[in-house]
Amino acid sequence: MVPGCGLLRGADRRPFGVQSISKPVPSDQILSYRQCTNQHTSFNLMPETMQTTTPKSQVIYAPAREAIRGVKSIFLAGTTAKTKPDDRDWREVLSESLADTPVTILNPYRGDWDSTWREDIAFAPYREQVEWELDMQEAADIIVVFFHPDTQAPISLLELGLSARSGKCIVSCPEGYLKRGNVQIVCQRFGVEMVESVDELRDAILRRLPDDFTRTA
Repeated sequence: MVPGCGLLRGADRRPFGVQSISKPVPSDQILSYRQCTNQHTSFNLMPETMQTTTPKSQVIYAPAREAIRGVKSIFLAGTTAKTKPDDRDWREVLSESLADTPVTILNPYRGDWDSTWREDIAFAPYREQVEWELDMQEAADIIVVFFHPDTQAPISLLELGLSARSGKCIVSCPEGYLKRGNVQIVCQRFGVEMVESVDELRDAILRRLPDDFTRTA
């Protein structure tokens, strides 16, 4: 959404899946379809000496509606407004920390967002953005809501209200956030897990992945 509303951020969309190869691959280096799909991850058929590191995670940015491939999908709600010039976007930090995990990250960032767009139901690009966010929150297995202490994030509060009863929500609300007390009470009332930092968000997400799945800590 717009700055301060808690729904945009990101980077260039990452490729996901098989990379092209320039020469034949020996048969003993080729995995069967069943082997590949059982690994719950993207895979690469190039010889080891030619391979580059490919993230296991899938990131979908608004307004794309790609098929979700991860073992769990995570919607990144929360603060979007710019804080300090040297601060990294919390969504980028969290997404990078999950890069070795086969999850799908639903990121509301929209690269072509224009701050002059009217926030009105009749304005098509704005409506498309809001409806994408609502649809992805419903589709997600996990909804993360992050409240940065230097922002008011009114739409983030709305997102928390929408998801608090869902059983899917994890909240990070550090000391200093203006409405922290309200957030604490809502989380306690509806049994929402609340943590203090982006690192703790990652840990909380990992705890919700299947027990039989190997994770990189």
